[in-house]
Amino acid sequence: MANENKRLFVAIDLPETVKTELGKMQVSLGFSVRAKWVGSTELHLTLFFLGETTKTTEVARALSEIKWSPFEMVLESVGSFPPVSSGSPPRVLWAGIQQPNLALSSLHDQVAKQVVELGFPAEKHPFAHHLTLARLYIDRHTLAAVEPWVAAHKAFKTTVPVQAFHLYSSVLGPRGPTYTKEASFMPSKIVE
Repeated sequence: MANENKRLFVAIDLPETVKTELGKMQVSLGFSVRAKWVGSTELHLTLFFLGETTKTTEVARALSEIKWSPFEMVLESVGSFPPVSSGSPPRVLWAGIQQPNLALSSLHDQVAKQVVELGFPAEKHPFAHHLTLARLYIDRHTLAAVEPWVAAHKAFKTTVPVQAFHLYSSVLGPRGPTYTKEASFMPSKIVE
């Protein structure tokens, strides 16, 4: 893990079955909106975005010190930012994570503490418990297309076991980002 300049983030992966399910939901909206979809292989829950840095080794070492246990998170419902009920054209489609999830919040807080102690800036916004599915290009059809899609998938719910989190690097390209797993972090203890 050379310390060259890399664009880093910390994330939780999703099982392939969940990625497939979310991918089908994305496809169900079809081409009725112009969107930059997150590819099903790239779907993840970002715990912390670090940005450009040469501190890959230091970050991995700090993250390896986190003590945590495996847990589950429940993905439920879909929505948009801003919400379709606002009447404003939505810019982001997301899948939500059931709250409260104390284990997820604790893991996020520990990750944030470790990277801030390395000199990375603290996040400006509270941790958003959601997975981004798409970024939408706004036109006159966006709200009309997204509103029934959100309504059709409001009942979406699936449980995701969290057995690891990862340090990723990403390279932005014309077809979207390419992610490389730099390090993986397993639970420090098993809870029965």
